[in-house]
Formats: sequence, C-alpha cells, structure tokens
Amino acid sequence: MADPELFHHFNAWLYDNDGAFVYDAHRHYRSESTFGYAFTPLVKLYMLAYQPRVAAFANAVLQMIMTVRHLTNQVVGKSTISVAYKEKLKGFPIQRVFVDQAAYYADEEDIGERDTLAFVEAVSQRSVSIRGKTCPRTQPQARSGGR
Repeated sequence: MADPELFHHFNAWLYDNDGAFVYDAHRHYRSESTFGYAFTPLVKLYMLAYQPRVAAFANAVLQMIMTVRHLTNQVVGKSTISVAYKEKLKGFPIQRVFVDQAAYYADEEDIGERDTLAFVEAVSQRSVSIRGKTCPRTQPQARSGGR
C-alpha cells in the first residue's frame, strides 16, 4: 500500500491537474542537513508509477527530478541512492537520471562517499564518457635491445 501523501500526488496528476505534475521541492528540502532529501519522495513516486505501469506518470516524475535539481541546486543524496538502487529498480530510467545528475553536477568527493558501489561505478563510467576521456590501458614496456 502506498503512502497516502504520495498517492495524493498521483491522484492529483491523474484527476485534478490535467496531466501536470505538481511537487513542492522546497517542502522536502529544508536545510543543508537534508541534502538531497527532496529526491527520496520522487523515487517512491516513481516506484508507485511502475506498479500499475503508468508510464506517463513515471515520465512526469523523471522530469520533476530534473526540475528539483535545478530549483534546489542539489544532486541526489545517499539515502535516495539507497532507495533507487534497490533490486526492483535495477536498470530503470530513474537510476540513469541520478547517474547522469551525479556525473554532470557532483564533485568527485561527493560521489566517492556513496555507499552503493554500483552507483559509484556507474557515475565513474558516465563521467568518463561525458568528458570524452578514455582510460589509459596498461601497455607492456618494450625492452631495449642494447646491453
């Protein structure tokens, strides 16, 4: 059963707002001590959307994640990553959104502090592809012919 407050967002999107998704990010983002918290309810809303397979609402949630990042100038926090990387969301677009967010906007120190190794690896790979850099391959040293 979904959290009533979260279900209210879905119900309002479905019936009251003509398909517009309304979410007050600042209601969930109160101070520096709640870094990235505004994203956690969005992950739960995304999970709610995928249960009945309401792709349009899931897409609206993804768009809101980008809007929240812009409004709060924050990227996803550790607690949200833990929720987003649960097995039932493996490979879902919401993970890619958070990886892209971290790769574009987070400092390397922030990324390394995340508990979820899969997230850190995905962000590292995405950062390399964004910046167009390739990882140097280890080449065997050529031996000199002279003695």
